[in-house]
Amino acid sequence: MDKIEKLTMYWSQDAINDRLYLAIRLNDTAMIERLRAQGIGLSEHIRGMLKSGGGSLVNLNEYGHDWYDFCGALSDYSQEKFIAVVHNLRAELGEPIYFSDSILPFYGKKLYQTEIFRCVLDCFDNKRMKKNWTLWNIIDNNRTELLEIAAEHGWFKLAKKCDEYIEYARKKNCVEAAAWLLDYKGRAFDAAKEREKAEKRQNAELNASPNSIMMLKKLWLYQKLEDGGIRIKQYKGDKTEITVPEKIGKDTVTSLEVDIYKWGTPRKRFVSPELKNAVTKVTLPKGLLSIGGSVFYEFTKLCDINIPDGVLSIGDYAFIDCKMLRALTLPDSVREIGTGAFQGCEELEKINIPQGITKISSYTFWGCTKLKNVEIPNSVQIIEEDAFALCKSIESVTIPMGVADIGKNAFVRCEGLTHVELPDTVEKICSGAFNGCSSLKEIVIPEGVREIGDVAFGHCAALERVVLPASLEKAKNYTQKGIAPKTIFDNSPKVTAVVTPKSYAERYCKRNNISFVYKEN
Repeated sequence: MDKIEKLTMYWSQDAINDRLYLAIRLNDTAMIERLRAQGIGLSEHIRGMLKSGGGSLVNLNEYGHDWYDFCGALSDYSQEKFIAVVHNLRAELGEPIYFSDSILPFYGKKLYQTEIFRCVLDCFDNKRMKKNWTLWNIIDNNRTELLEIAAEHGWFKLAKKCDEYIEYARKKNCVEAAAWLLDYKGRAFDAAKEREKAEKRQNAELNASPNSIMMLKKLWLYQKLEDGGIRIKQYKGDKTEITVPEKIGKDTVTSLEVDIYKWGTPRKRFVSPELKNAVTKVTLPKGLLSIGGSVFYEFTKLCDINIPDGVLSIGDYAFIDCKMLRALTLPDSVREIGTGAFQGCEELEKINIPQGITKISSYTFWGCTKLKNVEIPNSVQIIEEDAFALCKSIESVTIPMGVADIGKNAFVRCEGLTHVELPDTVEKICSGAFNGCSSLKEIVIPEGVREIGDVAFGHCAALERVVLPASLEKAKNYTQKGIAPKTIFDNSPKVTAVVTPKSYAERYCKRNNISFVYKEN
């Protein structure tokens, strides 16, 4: 394979057809000059790639393969070739080359070679660079010549920012870098003007209204939405009783939201890690439409919060482990409550489920051990797995018409449950649905139920009578190598099934040595 074949083996056809791009990548000076003399420039495809990058590695754009080939090549070039190739491409493009983390293969030791660093700042889009990360590394190594280059490119425009780097250099005992930064500050900033600016800022803050945009920006991290609303992402204050503003400027606060990892863990918390264990009260504003996932994640002292009328949705894990929350009233406007929204709210005794809710999501009330009375509204059609798991104080449950499935472990270990009423619409009771309901004595499973999952009524120590329907077609046993099969009544020693003669239910009981009697005519 010759040099050109090797170079272009991963290129798109658009890139292969670009003669000037090929010449620049080969660093063939003579060919570059001939092509320029003929008026041949970079193709629109290569120009688009150099302006836009290649998208993410997961979601490539139309330039993706050529962009990542280009980035990979940069890490293999010598210093001389790197500078020549990048400067030629920058000159042909007529504007800075796109910069992204995909350039990072050379964003290590090579970056801190003086001429490469100068070339990168000359030729790539400075706005997209991780300046803090880069400057910390430069300061750590006392590379004052690189600080000079950064300063030439406007990386120290603000005296306040310069002070932050000086403080960092002092803490790290980087004497030469600290000395250079102090000298630069003295040269670049007029001390009298800076004092005047600081005094103006201080006076403005002292005289500002608490609801002014300037003051609200100090307390809240937020973004404006396309629909004109405001999404609040973080509280930056230190109060343990927080009042979320109704407006910021002329715009209404419509949502609270934090970025989250998988399983609901916040990337950046709504408050600082220290404050989340101290906040006792949150007042939410009129106009709020949604409470996002994990916003009040582990607010372990939160005991007082209002959900204003108009809120439409409460996100996944919104109040997970809010261990001191005792009562909550949800407005009728709420139409969606996410997975695990109140999971682990151990002190929660009273909460309403609004009419209009169609689904009790997985783990919604998991571990709400003091929750006593829950009225499931007629609008509910789905009860997902573990929805009321470990709700040990619930005594009675009425499932509304329309629900077809009782989810896996939906009421597992509801130890205080004594009464369950199932509607005629139920077709399936999933595995472990009422497992561990140790106070339940009797249950009637209505006609229409076709399937009951394994251990659905297991470990129900008080269970004496279960009416099984003639419609039953399948009852699953839990099987595992080396242990006896576990029936739908595993470890429920008092149970007697009531069955229809010659039905599947009768055959199941006989096959599994379950006590049964026939239904009376």
